[in-house]
Amino acid sequence: MTELREHAVWDAGTRWFHWINFLCVLILMFIGLVIFNAGSFDLSNAGKIQFKTLHAWVGYVFALNLLWRFAWAFFGNRYARWRSILPGGRGYLQALHRYLSAFAAGRPEPYAGHNPAARLGIGLLLLLLTVQAVTGLVLAGTVVLHVAAAVITEIREGGSIVSAMFTGRKIIAGQPVDQGGSDAG
Repeated sequence: MTELREHAVWDAGTRWFHWINFLCVLILMFIGLVIFNAGSFDLSNAGKIQFKTLHAWVGYVFALNLLWRFAWAFFGNRYARWRSILPGGRGYLQALHRYLSAFAAGRPEPYAGHNPAARLGIGLLLLLLTVQAVTGLVLAGTVVLHVAAAVITEIREGGSIVSAMFTGRKIIAGQPVDQGGSDAG
């Protein structure tokens, strides 16, 4: 009988990334579903804004955690490094073939870190997480630019553009410039 032995593999930085990422993804999915189904929950506009704000903050934690993991891939232990988590490198294809053949035969080779097939999955997962984080940041960044533009316009024009987003009415001194549309108010 083969003797079982314990191997130190996942360092604290890797474990922290994993669990923070797991929690962020669950929370983001939950909040996203609440926002998407706001009508079913009879959520007020103020409630939707609060959920969207919370979603953005958890998204920032998610993005920072992902950046942490990318940095940790340079500094972590040997199992946390890029060469151990991404597919590729010398002999990778042979190792993948050997692993898949042994796995199919019912006797998979044991790996302390990620096996060659798992490295493909990790590579895809990191790519998808990055796309998700960048997409979310672009959307959040657009929001930040939008809010900044509204505040600057409010200050420069001395108008009520921000309050008009709440009341639907904008207070303007004098006659506004005609934009060619009909007056809806």
